[in-house]
Amino acid sequence: VHRKVVEFLTMLRPTPMSRKKLMEQMDLTNQTNNRIRYLDPLLKLGWVEKVFPGEKINPHQLYQLTGSGRRLLHLLNVTVNHPS
Repeated sequence: VHRKVVEFLTMLRPTPMSRKKLMEQMDLTNQTNNRIRYLDPLLKLGWVEKVFPGEKINPHQLYQLTGSGRRLLHLLNVTVNHPS
């Protein structure tokens, strides 16, 4: 698993984050190319999910770590904060 993937997943723990804030935290611009390169594959793999999955465009959309994403980080020996 690429280092950037682990960084993205760890950024989303323990609270959901907007795409803009996530990209800022990763020192990336909030452009379509970065979404396609980094965020979309994590969504397709099921490691990250949208908080409002049925809404294609939502100005308040957030992204959160899934159970699969937490398990992956655990397998990679990355400390994960589990929700209470």
